[in-house]
Amino acid sequence: MTISMANLRSRRTLAGVTLTAACIAVSVPAATAATTAARPAVPSCATNQVKAAMGSSDGTAGAVYTSVDFTNVSALTCTLYGYPGISLADGAPYTQIGQSAGWNAASAPTLITLAPGATASAVLKIADAYNFPSGSCDPTPTSYVVVYPPNTGTPIHLKYSAITCADRATQTMTVNSVRSGLAGD
Repeated sequence: MTISMANLRSRRTLAGVTLTAACIAVSVPAATAATTAARPAVPSCATNQVKAAMGSSDGTAGAVYTSVDFTNVSALTCTLYGYPGISLADGAPYTQIGQSAGWNAASAPTLITLAPGATASAVLKIADAYNFPSGSCDPTPTSYVVVYPPNTGTPIHLKYSAITCADRATQTMTVNSVRSGLAGD
């Protein structure tokens, strides 16, 4: 079998194009990786990096507004983004009572960077359970608030007394996204 010179040139050209394309495909991710390595992202705060506390409260006709404060207790800067998970509970082991807090859509999330010792907070609104028909609400006392810092899966249990609707069809709580500093600052 003989290969003509034209066919050989054609194969070399095709091989050169394939090799050039492969080099380009390899060099693009390498450049992206180098750029990413030069600007490391600040990681999300893990539950063990923050201390949660119930902050200041303000009552109105029919609701209580309470801040949930997150303080970075680690030696590393971390970030919080979004809404904390909040529910009310009672007993030991903890048993959730009623529905978890819904997110206040009017409070758009922003990325919060927490240096060591810095604090961010989210405002929690708890509607008075007695505002709802008792037959559909079943007002029930609670002893704890269960807090999940944004984007975490490990809860923090805080002593906090409230009365909520045991019926999970009734939404009694909403929470804003986290903001820098203490609520009201």
